Amino acid sequence: MKRYTWGGMPCVRFDKLLATEEHPCYYCGKPFSIDTTIACSKCGFMICPNCKKCVCNTSKLEQTTLAVLRDNYCCDPSNFSRGFDESDKEYLISVPHFVDALNYCRKQEGINV
Repeated sequence: MKRYTWGGMPCVRFDKLLATEEHPCYYCGKPFSIDTTIACSKCGFMICPNCKKCVCNTSKLEQTTLAVLRDNYCCDPSNFSRGFDESDKEYLISVPHFVDALNYCRKQEGINV
């Protein structure tokens, strides 16, 4: 399984992700199995089997927004532990299910959400 790192910066759970997990899509929110989902050959992100989105087939605004959210929360251990800050709520317009995905990962790490 190819695991995606954004600019060489892996997510907090990079080494703990299980292939059998059902990770929610950032865009449509529907969970999909990491093990059976195909990674995009261009961007390396998993292609959601429901909405068919990965990173490279989204708008520049969606790509930038996901990069900001991912860098701030998924790749920063203290922010990951703390959870989503409501002051970043405007970002959810472009990536509406990011908090669902973040909270899923936080639960997998035993953090109460």
